[in-house]
Amino acid sequence: MSHASPALLVSALAAALVASSPGSVAAATSTSPDPAHTGRLWLYASGTAQLSPSWSLTLIPGLRYELARSGEGATTKGHYLDEVFFGPNWSTRIGPLGVKVSLWYYFLGFPRSDTYPLSHNLELIPSVEYRTGAFSLSYRAIFHNTLYASVYSTDQRWRLGTVMRNLLMAKYAITESVTALLGDEPWFGIVEQQGVAYNGAGYWQSGFRLNRIYAGVDWKLDGGLSLSPQYVFETAFDADAKVTEMGHYLFVTLGYAFKAY
Repeated sequence: MSHASPALLVSALAAALVASSPGSVAAATSTSPDPAHTGRLWLYASGTAQLSPSWSLTLIPGLRYELARSGEGATTKGHYLDEVFFGPNWSTRIGPLGVKVSLWYYFLGFPRSDTYPLSHNLELIPSVEYRTGAFSLSYRAIFHNTLYASVYSTDQRWRLGTVMRNLLMAKYAITESVTALLGDEPWFGIVEQQGVAYNGAGYWQSGFRLNRIYAGVDWKLDGGLSLSPQYVFETAFDADAKVTEMGHYLFVTLGYAFKAY
């Protein structure tokens, strides 16, 4: 089997990033007069127990904070989101290809001054990764299925709404312990609940809703620990494809993986 060159892998990701960059997005969509800009901090801890050569179990709690928001009289949200992911993973290798499928329960909580809306979700996560030398190129899809959202009236809480996230990511191993990464992730609503109002704490509208660009490093530490600091640029869109918000985030994950067999 012939191996793709590093230049080809970088070119593939660069094409995706150019297509979804702010300039390209603006050319294909209209921008609201003054979309808000936000500065946020995402903090996560990831634990994975390897149960066998193919099976593992993952737990990821996370918190998000909004530290800054543009606009006259704008108020920052502070601590605005709690998350918990939990579920099994199956993985295998077929030559240079790594294949992985996960099925995770996903809890979302939205702290507010007088209430705490929450949702229960199920995520199906297939991914494939191609490696050649120090380079790798991967594609990961998330089928995010919202099953329950407390923000609605009682008769509207149990429904099904699905968002599909598509992450294309390139990585380059700078050293044995440090890997640089660059990725792009568009989000699309693919199952919309008719007659239920769109709410960020519940069910999403169909169509192109969000885009994220990631840049950062994965750093392997001793004893199964890892640290992954990343910069995330996020662009949000309304149902008319207008840019409503642009976010600049520091996304930090402390990971721990161990063999349990």
